[in-house]
Amino acid sequence: MRREIKFRGVSTVLNKWVFGYYWRQNEDGSAHIMTDVPFNINFEVDPDTVSQFTGLYDCDKKEIYEGDVVVSTDDSFAKANDTLAIKFGEDGFVVYNPSCCKACKEGTGCICYLGEVCNVLRVIGNVWDDKSLVLLD
Repeated sequence: MRREIKFRGVSTVLNKWVFGYYWRQNEDGSAHIMTDVPFNINFEVDPDTVSQFTGLYDCDKKEIYEGDVVVSTDDSFAKANDTLAIKFGEDGFVVYNPSCCKACKEGTGCICYLGEVCNVLRVIGNVWDDKSLVLLD
């Protein structure tokens, strides 16, 4: 499977999300994202907000990024309206369901690979824009 490799991060100047290609400056280690639409513009970003595009889309065709928080739209994967977290695991992007058990709350269980279930998920936000959505550390 080929997927577009891109990232997002919050610009330190604009205080808004920017999307593009991630790089770190050698001199000071600062994090940057180079956009390609509409122009190639370089933005310094908060390194704590940098997240990678998973290559997948939710049920509304919205891009899913690491750190996004999603809800299940039906009971085929998780109870409808359950809040779930997108994380990067050992084998790629995974969905954690912290409401299902203690093991998942600790990040060790209840994992499903994102590609298997993204068609029944809806992105409702991310862990940076809404601190109440932080599900797992």
